[in-house]
Amino acid sequence: MVSAKVPDFQPPAQQSQGDCLTSSSRLLSCLTAVFGLALGSAALADDNRYIIQFAPGAAGQGKAAVQAFGGEIKVDLTDRNVNVVAATLPAQAAASLQNNPNVVQIEKDSRVHLMADEVPYGIRMVQADQVLDGLAGNRTICVIDSGYYTGHNDLQTENVTATPDSGSGDPFIDPCGHGTHVAGTIAALANGSGVLGVLPSGNINLHIVKTFGNDNWSGGSCAYSYSSSILAAGYACADAGADVINMSLGGGSFSSSVAAGWQEIYDSGVLPVASAGNSGNTSLSYPASYDAVISVAAIDENMDLASFSQRNDQVELAGPGVGVLSTVPFTNANVTVDRDYLVEAMSRSASTTASGGLVDGGLCTSVGNWSGQVVLCERGQVSFSDKVNNVQSGGGVAAIVYNNEPGGFGGELQCGGNPNRPCSSIPAVSMTRADGQSLVANELGSSADVSTVQTVPASGYAFYNGTSMSAPHVAAVAALVWSYAPELTAPEIRAALAASAMDLGTPGRNNEFGYGLVQAKAALDFLELGGTEPGPDPEPEPEPNEPPVAAFSFSCDELECSFDGSASSDSDGTIESYSWTFGDGNSGSGATVSHTYADDGSYTVTLTVTDNDGDSDSISQQVSVEAIPDDEDEDDNGGGDTDMVSVGDISVSVRSRGPWRNGEASVTVIDGDGNPVSGATVTGTFSGDVNGTVTSEATGGNGVAILESDRVRQNSISFTFCVDSISASGLDYDADGNSATCASN
Repeated sequence: MVSAKVPDFQPPAQQSQGDCLTSSSRLLSCLTAVFGLALGSAALADDNRYIIQFAPGAAGQGKAAVQAFGGEIKVDLTDRNVNVVAATLPAQAAASLQNNPNVVQIEKDSRVHLMADEVPYGIRMVQADQVLDGLAGNRTICVIDSGYYTGHNDLQTENVTATPDSGSGDPFIDPCGHGTHVAGTIAALANGSGVLGVLPSGNINLHIVKTFGNDNWSGGSCAYSYSSSILAAGYACADAGADVINMSLGGGSFSSSVAAGWQEIYDSGVLPVASAGNSGNTSLSYPASYDAVISVAAIDENMDLASFSQRNDQVELAGPGVGVLSTVPFTNANVTVDRDYLVEAMSRSASTTASGGLVDGGLCTSVGNWSGQVVLCERGQVSFSDKVNNVQSGGGVAAIVYNNEPGGFGGELQCGGNPNRPCSSIPAVSMTRADGQSLVANELGSSADVSTVQTVPASGYAFYNGTSMSAPHVAAVAALVWSYAPELTAPEIRAALAASAMDLGTPGRNNEFGYGLVQAKAALDFLELGGTEPGPDPEPEPEPNEPPVAAFSFSCDELECSFDGSASSDSDGTIESYSWTFGDGNSGSGATVSHTYADDGSYTVTLTVTDNDGDSDSISQQVSVEAIPDDEDEDDNGGGDTDMVSVGDISVSVRSRGPWRNGEASVTVIDGDGNPVSGATVTGTFSGDVNGTVTSEATGGNGVAILESDRVRQNSISFTFCVDSISASGLDYDADGNSATCASN
């Protein structure tokens, strides 16, 4: 157990709505401020729905009065301290009911909305990969949303409970997909497939309260709920033993009754978390902007504020909320070749299926002869619409556009007319670069099945944007940190998250990011160090230094060689020193040096460059020298065959991206004189944990080609890369001249 002293947490000041509770004489002015100019207007409240607070001990008479005025009670919270009901009521009746001595106040019952746009780098960003969740079984997160699909392959079915709601139906039917996406960010399983949540072990307890949608998988309504319904769900969460509540929703306006209800829930030991809002302005969204609730802003993969994230003095923390990949209860697209591939249907693609032989269309910048074939198109140069139209015009039956940089993406086809009308007659999908390159290298000519027909329910995945996506990152981190110190209170956990957040934007708390990006490991460190009071805001950390890149060329005349390292570079500074070792026990310094060897032979020459920030980089090349005997033709300079290319150096390293690992091979290509060769194409094969992955890349100006394997998800990995061939214009491949052909990490 971790015990700690944490600073008192003072949330941002709440904007006052005035005291509407003290006398009936002031009620009319308060109602006018809340509702508008006159109670008689039909637009006073959404759907003529009001929150009505009764005097202590007067709930029975008050409810009878509501019904006498033709009201229909929708939510009854008179058994709680807030002593309110939500009811639909004619506007004129609301004006009359204000004079009833049993009624304290009447407020608008505002609509609230789910906060996401269809569109999990976030796991590493919030440091969830640095903290094990083995203790999470002592915490419960309650998700107030559109439901939870228990049939998803990547979501837990153990430790999941729910509170039924007659208004929204079965909590385990999610017609909107929103609740299942939120739950995946919290707790998608580490099961070797799909995505990973902040709490991936399956130990966390989840409680589901469904307030959006219904029991119709194929067309459930997810448009809105009400402030009173969300508050009732909050009480249900507390009654179910929740420690943290996630609300990826919001809107509406301030209600003193609802504010008091959330304060009661918070004071009972529960920590509510909600989306700051997606309007991209400075307005307040509720319930996030109540003092008792943590309001969460959204940032992107570069830690920049999302354009849609609301900015105000109630924003408390930030979390990843742009392009968040998580679980959904449907599939919009699928590609099957040698296996099933994770793809996204392009927006406004035809909803259909197609099959054909797989063919490489390159960049698909022009119409090809692709009759009856499924065409692979690399992203770039022209629009997605142009690529798909070219495939369609060339007789292709489907278009697969794969990325030209790591990761996946969502694409949209453009055409005029009705925005719901498809812009193509063939299915069009997007795919990751790794999968696309793998298909080009290994599966051309194979039969491919492509579908953009939605299947519901199904175990699917989708990229969503919204503060709806940032809130569950914070809620899950709160539960993760709390599981290590369950003796702490909700305010103490809240204070620890704020004190340990990564400061973003203007130093200190600001209206865009609040106290900053939530950090799981930093919060634990803060608590384990005793939770000392934070000092003054630190100076902004400097941008990390980009290390230099070493490169050199050389030429030799018999035993005398000249070396030139001036091609070395530093993108954000200057190179301060050049250090050479010549492989024979001698060394030198300077950008250009000369060295004479004593004997014939092959020597490893290494250049190390150091920049003005003290970072360094090294590169090594093999140099062969040979003295020409006096009786040989003096025109023979003893150099190598410059018409040949071979491997000068080869190495393999491991690159990590969240839960994924891939091998990265570095191959240096040289000519017969040992000079680096640019523009040569290196083709080779990865083996080990990615057995049989073939890939090709061209060398850069320094003669080095960087080749990447497919990704794997495991901690212990082994990659081996072997060069199969090298091609270069006007040069032949000399396999016998390779310094090495294979390397392993």
